[in-house]
This record gives sequence, structure tokens and C-alpha cells, in this order.
Amino acid sequence: MVMVDCSILCSKMESYKICNIILSISPLTKNLNRRTRGVKYVHVFGVDNVLAKPADPFFMGFIDNNGYDVACKYVPKKHPEERVGIHVYKDGKPAVVEYTEISKEMAYQKDDKDQLVYDTSHIVNSVYNIDFLDYIVKEGAIELVKEYHLAKKKIKYYHSESKEIITPADINGYKFELFIFDVFLLVKPEKFGLVEVSREAEFAPVKNAPGAAEDSPDTARELMTRLHQGWFEKQGVKFDKQGGKEKDSLFEIDARQVYDDKDLKLGVLADRCKDETVKLPHFSH
Repeated sequence: MVMVDCSILCSKMESYKICNIILSISPLTKNLNRRTRGVKYVHVFGVDNVLAKPADPFFMGFIDNNGYDVACKYVPKKHPEERVGIHVYKDGKPAVVEYTEISKEMAYQKDDKDQLVYDTSHIVNSVYNIDFLDYIVKEGAIELVKEYHLAKKKIKYYHSESKEIITPADINGYKFELFIFDVFLLVKPEKFGLVEVSREAEFAPVKNAPGAAEDSPDTARELMTRLHQGWFEKQGVKFDKQGGKEKDSLFEIDARQVYDDKDLKLGVLADRCKDETVKLPHFSH
């Protein structure tokens, strides 16, 4: 994100600083010695998604086999007003529109098959060809200046007279933001790929505080528990109860041991548990 023409103090001697996505990409492309290390792609995903699969072999093969510059995973929207960006084509170019940038009518719009028209959720899970990122840093960045998103924010600030940090009740700031997905506009349509994945298997974001009904640490733990428990059940393992979000019903397989349900190590771990019923909570490693 980028904040411009603004100097809001967050303390007596310090102003707020916002990350510039282009400056964030630049050191990455400079530091990668591609010729000696053979690096062709960079996988970018949200650290708040506990089910993300780093360097997913299927995903890497998808972009490489098709010769794409950029490829993204997506899941269908859970409901029309889910707070996610949407993959679209903007003037014939791949793009993402934020949920704040489409009307309620558009969010609920359906096609002749009674499916949501704007249904391809951007889940911050993309692979980039490193040569394309080089182009963005060296030539393409200037074209993104016109793509800033306007965000109206309530921004805490330092009040010089009262010498206090003030939390405003109303909007007091405007941010001009760029996101990693804004570079999609610079990709040729034939060089951009989308692949649908299972929400239950690959998307459990943490966006809200504990106790929230959606996208909280509780719902993420529940999704991970049910996914991992399902893997073990398919291996013939029995449990004392169905896993959920409560602390006494959690189940997790050590990600350092097992990558996904096709991992051979999964069978080894499951075999250790087949002689007795697994009591939750349980951590398999």
C-alpha cells in the first residue's frame, strides 16, 4: 500500500509509514540470483491463511505448463456479500476489484444458470514469473500510478496540544493504496491463469478477532481440524468425536511431516493410530 501527501503523527516524533508494494518487489528481484539458483517463479500467499500450500506442485506445474506470467488460485464466494476481492477483466485486462468497489446489485447479480456473476474470490494466492516481476520494477511500475485505490480510514493520531493518541470517531484520513494484484493489469490476458481450488482444503483466513462468526482464529482452527481429521479417517483412523473449533476438539497434523493428503508420510502417521480410538484434542507428529 502507498500513502501519499500525508504526514499523520503516530507519536510525538514519528509519522505513519505505509509499505510501497513496488519497493517491496524490487529487493526481491535484485537479490535472487536466478542464473545460478534456477529460480523461475515466486509464490505469494497470505500468511493469515493457515491452509495455504507453499510451492504447491500442482500450482507450479499449472503456471509452468501453460507458460503464464501470473497464475492465481480462487474459490467461489461463500455468499454475495463476502468481503473478498473479485477476479474480473477490466477493459480486457485481468484485474481484481475490491468488495468495496462493487455495488450491492453487482454482488447479487446472477447469470442464466442462477450462479453469481462475480464469484471468483481473490484469496491472495498467486505465482509470478520472476521475469515479469523484473519488468514491473524496471518498466511497468509507472503505469500503476493511475490505479490507486481510494480508502477512507479512521486513523489514530498524536494530538500535539493534549499530547495524547487520539482514536477518531469519524473518518479523518484518505489513503491511496496499491495492492500486489494491481500488477495483473500489466499481464497480457493470454499470460494470466486462474484455477479453482476447494475452500475447505485451501482457504481458512484469519481476518477477524476471536469469537467472530467468520474468518477468525476459531474458524481457521476448525477448518484445519476437519481437513486433517478427514485425511486420517480416509486412512482408517477412528476418533472419539467430530473435531471443531473448541479447544478440546482440535486435531492437527504436523505440517513439517505431512504436506497434504497425497503425502506418503501421512500413511505412516495414521498407522500409528489405527490400534486405538484417537481422543481429541490431538497433535500428530
